[in-house]
Amino acid sequence: MFPDTSSPELASASASERALAERVSSYWVNFARAGDPNGNGLPRWPAFPVINVGSAAPLIIGEIKEAPDPQRLAIYDKLYAKILADINSRAVSLRLPSSHAGTPATSNGDPGNK
Repeated sequence: MFPDTSSPELASASASERALAERVSSYWVNFARAGDPNGNGLPRWPAFPVINVGSAAPLIIGEIKEAPDPQRLAIYDKLYAKILADINSRAVSLRLPSSHAGTPATSNGDPGNK
């Protein structure tokens, strides 16, 4: 995010790639500092159009030619639910039982015996 030559990729980049990295970094710093990415010597970054925040509709850029098939989307919903369930079950299995709270763990993650 903040270009410097300590990065091997950036150090070996072309002059135009380093200039682009510097420009993007400047946009980020300006935005973080003032909420506006624009600054001296940078091409103007246009403001994003203000939309009705109360609207639940997503912002659509471009023209919609066809809506996705609901049955096709349902496959992704099921897959996403399965992935979340797997993540949650792994998180639960990684937690130590409350009887081991405060007991240091050994290098393999098991509570140490005293």
